[in-house]
Amino acid sequence: MVKGKFRLVGGLAALSLVLSGLITYYVNPQWQDTGFFISGLGLFSILLFVLDYYGLFSHPLVKKIDNIFKDRETALDDVTKIGLTAYLVALLYVLVRYNLRIMPDQIILLGVFAAALMGRTRKFLSDWLPFTVLIFAYDSMRGVSDNIGFPINYQPLINLERFFFLGNLPTIELQKIFYTPGLTQWYDVIAMNVYFLHFTPAVLFAAFLWASKGKDFTKFRDSMLLVSYAALVTFMLFPASPPWMAHDMGFIKEDLYRIRLEIETDYLPTTINTIYYLATSNTVAAMPSLHAAYPWLVFLYARKRWGVKGYAFIPLPLSIGLAAVYLGEHYVIDICAGFIYATAAHYFSNRLK
Repeated sequence: MVKGKFRLVGGLAALSLVLSGLITYYVNPQWQDTGFFISGLGLFSILLFVLDYYGLFSHPLVKKIDNIFKDRETALDDVTKIGLTAYLVALLYVLVRYNLRIMPDQIILLGVFAAALMGRTRKFLSDWLPFTVLIFAYDSMRGVSDNIGFPINYQPLINLERFFFLGNLPTIELQKIFYTPGLTQWYDVIAMNVYFLHFTPAVLFAAFLWASKGKDFTKFRDSMLLVSYAALVTFMLFPASPPWMAHDMGFIKEDLYRIRLEIETDYLPTTINTIYYLATSNTVAAMPSLHAAYPWLVFLYARKRWGVKGYAFIPLPLSIGLAAVYLGEHYVIDICAGFIYATAAHYFSNRLK
């Protein structure tokens, strides 16, 4: 049954790669090489599934190799636990000391290392690899969704924001109080780093759920996929400008700064790019805010798992949302939309058998 589920999700992941590669190739001429690579990876994955279906992996030699890598789920001895803890502490020190940021595929590599220590490598790959591929496909398609042809929305978001805040824009009001152009405050640096905490804590929380061997992992994983692709459809149909872009295009007349660009040269975490660098970005994917949606999912599942104690996680989405508004990256309504999308994904994922 597990193998059947793996084939189903893995096949979906492979088809998503082919689709995202084709979209990337034909929609944005500047990223044709990326599109070709992504589609090729998807086709290669489909080929592997076809070979598996026709039993070409049933050769005795393949079975012997397969037996070597079977999961041997045993409790970790004390020496291994100490070594794993020391490694994680050293890794955290290096990340902080050299201001490094880990890409999603690098997080998965670390997960493979941890799963190997626990004797659950195959289980980890079957649960996580299709998920990682689908997120990669989402990021690739998100990067070209603004080239589909729908007009970028500037004024509707501004009008809605001013309606709810009595004619004011929270981004401008926060920057009036806290931001001094040309002078970087300590809380500016904190806000920028908090802003980038939308994805990694969600993956770490998913890793915790997976290690706990409960059903919540698959539901949380499916919720992340559901909210990502629901947002992707919205990005395609309703390209939405963030506040800083609306200001640059003249739709917002008051002073408004994209603080992240003002200070990122000196303070932005350095990224060691791997294959995930091929996924392109989209500057008009502001509504809904996935910076708010992913950590809100963490809060919802923490509350589901621990009840009232789960409210200890609510500062995560709220602080990320506040940072996004202050930095000029999102409107408050973008943040609220992210919360709504995440809540809907949580609701539907927990009602699927």
